[in-house]
Amino acid sequence: MRQRKRHPLDVPTPVAVALADFCRRAQGAVDPRTVRDALSLLDASRDAEVVELTQAEPQARPLGPFAVIDVLERTLSAEAAAERQRSGAYDAVELTEVVEPAAPAAVPPRSELSPAPAEGEPEETEPGRRRRRSAKAEVAARIAPRHRKASDPPAAPAPASHKPTRWAPFHKKDLPLPRGRYTRVDLTKAKVHKLLDPHMREELEQLITQHGHRVAVRRALDPIYLGKKGEALTVADIEEALRHHELRSVIEEREKALLLSAVSEARGDLGRAALTLGMRGDELEHVMLNCGAQADVAKIREHHAREALAHGNLRHKLELLDRQKYLADLGVEKRFRDALALELTEVMDLALAKATDLDGLLNEVAKQQALPYEKLKVAVDRAGLSAAYRHRLQSPTLAST
Repeated sequence: MRQRKRHPLDVPTPVAVALADFCRRAQGAVDPRTVRDALSLLDASRDAEVVELTQAEPQARPLGPFAVIDVLERTLSAEAAAERQRSGAYDAVELTEVVEPAAPAAVPPRSELSPAPAEGEPEETEPGRRRRRSAKAEVAARIAPRHRKASDPPAAPAPASHKPTRWAPFHKKDLPLPRGRYTRVDLTKAKVHKLLDPHMREELEQLITQHGHRVAVRRALDPIYLGKKGEALTVADIEEALRHHELRSVIEEREKALLLSAVSEARGDLGRAALTLGMRGDELEHVMLNCGAQADVAKIREHHAREALAHGNLRHKLELLDRQKYLADLGVEKRFRDALALELTEVMDLALAKATDLDGLLNEVAKQQALPYEKLKVAVDRAGLSAAYRHRLQSPTLAST
């Protein structure tokens, strides 16, 4: 049984976290309660030693919280503590409660401490004074230290307390399942032909206004309705219901506006537009085909493709250099590499006379064109121009031309 020096809740949280991390690196079992129990064996003045020890690498493995305390107290070496940890010696460590400070000495009666009542103050009556003195005497006798003679037998030890500590974890009870009106049952799905009922037109209009496209409408109705053969609801089932209620034109107009907005925001990237709308790529193609937005989407993509290939916009090309997937989606990946190489060649030829090596040339180009040096260097390497310009700078004849 080991004596606590402080309460586990008085252990600073950073110290407990540091010890827990050290034990985790030492392959020891880590439990917040065990960590604080182990640290309660040390005074608060030794917290700095604990933090200093935990900053180093473990000298042996495994080491739990109590094993680390034994190593810190220098009662065991790290290897011996690890051996005790493996044998299970620290699995059940008994700790005593924190020793409370000694009770203060008995307070003398008021007649000896308090002065006589001042002139003009009413004196206490004898019965009231006697009651106060008797109450104070009882308190003094109750808290006074007990004196034992050498010949008296030793007092019997107090029984060990098995009361749970106030920081014991809360154990959730296994509650019974709800019954009666609170029973949770699965929703019975309706057949898809129920979508053709006349009153469903208004509900479908509200779903179109809320979600905007047929894929989201299908996702909203999927938990409620089943397909024709009992399978999951499909987009074709939704389209049949929209055709029956004459809502195709309504949803197509809504879908076209959403598609053009998403594609414009994604700068022509169909994959990113599909992710924004909550669709897959094939679903986006299907919706675009049915709402008649192919031509407008193609114009938007062509505009952004021309912008990526435009001559004289080298900074924009450097930004697009790391977006190979975007360039492949636009279909301009090879043309983009050729346009980038051509524009890099032009600006590097202008600064070639002011440089003696490739790094100096790149620094001069970055300064003249106000470009980031690191991105410019990566672009030159990917365009395959580094070796050619390094050879030209080493040859005075080629550099002058």
